[in-house]
Amino acid sequence: MIPEQNVKVSEQIGIIGLGKMGQALASRLTGQGHEVRGWNRSGISNVTVEETQITACDSLADLASNSTIIIISVSDAAAVTSVLKALCKQPLHGKLIADASTVEPRVLQDLEHAVLNRGASLIDVPVAGGPAVALKGELGVFAGGAAEDVARYAPVCEAFSNRMFHVGALGNGYVMKAINNMVLAGFLQTMTEAVSMGKHSGFSLEDILNVITSGPAANPFLFSRLPVILKQADTLEFSLIQALDDMQVFQNIAIDKALKTPALDAALRSVKHAISVGKGDQDIVRLITHAYEDTTPY
Repeated sequence: MIPEQNVKVSEQIGIIGLGKMGQALASRLTGQGHEVRGWNRSGISNVTVEETQITACDSLADLASNSTIIIISVSDAAAVTSVLKALCKQPLHGKLIADASTVEPRVLQDLEHAVLNRGASLIDVPVAGGPAVALKGELGVFAGGAAEDVARYAPVCEAFSNRMFHVGALGNGYVMKAINNMVLAGFLQTMTEAVSMGKHSGFSLEDILNVITSGPAANPFLFSRLPVILKQADTLEFSLIQALDDMQVFQNIAIDKALKTPALDAALRSVKHAISVGKGDQDIVRLITHAYEDTTPY
C-alpha cells in the first residue's frame, strides 16, 4: 500500500485515450483542481471538452511536450503498443508514462528499454472499478514499476483512487489486476450456476438474490448492482464485450505461467455464450440475469 501523501502536485498531466474510463479519470482530475490535457486517436468533441474541462491537444506531440505525467487509457495491447511507439518519437526526458489499460505484462516490458532510452520512466497502473467509481475517487490501482516512479504517480492517483498498491516490478500491476478480477469472474460464474439451479427449482430471481444478499456470500459488488440484475435499472458500468477482452488477457497471463484456471475458463464460456445470443452490450452483471432466463444449453 502506498502511504497517504500530502504533496502539492506540480505535475502537468496528459491523458491519452478518452473513452469512458479516460473521460472519468480526466473529469475527476480536473474536478480535484488539476490541469489536464487530453488527446484521442479519433479526436475530441467539444462536448467532451466541456464535460471533462480538459485542454484538448491537436496531436500526440502537443500532449507529450506539455505533460510531465502521461496517463494511457486505451482499449487493447495493439493500441498501447502504437501509443508507446509514437511517444518514443517525441522528446520524453524526465517524463513519467503510466499505463492504466488492461493488457499483458509483456506489452510494456517489450517497450521498456525504448522508453528508458528516451529519458522517460514507465509504470503500469491498471484500475479496479468502472467510470462511476472513478468519478467518486474510489478506484483501486495496482502499480508495477520502480518505487520512486510509483511514488511520483501517487499524488496524482489520489484524485481518483482511495487505495493504491505498489505490487513490484513493471508488469506486476497487470498481474495483480488479473488476480483480483479472476475472483470476481469466479463469483459471477458461481452466481450464474446458482440462479440457474434456483430457476429450475421454482424460485424467483428476487427470492434467490434476497437469500444470497442476506448471508455470508453477500458482498458490496452484488449489493450495488442488484437493480441492474433485476432489470430495475439499465446502468452500464462494464459491458460483457469489455469483460470478455479483459478475461482473455487474464487467461493469457495464466497460460504464460503454465497455470490451469478452470473457474476462469467456465466464466469465459458463459460470457461468450451471452454475447453469442446478443447480450454483449449489456452490463457484466446481466450475466446473472441471462443465466436465470436462459434455456439454451451450452
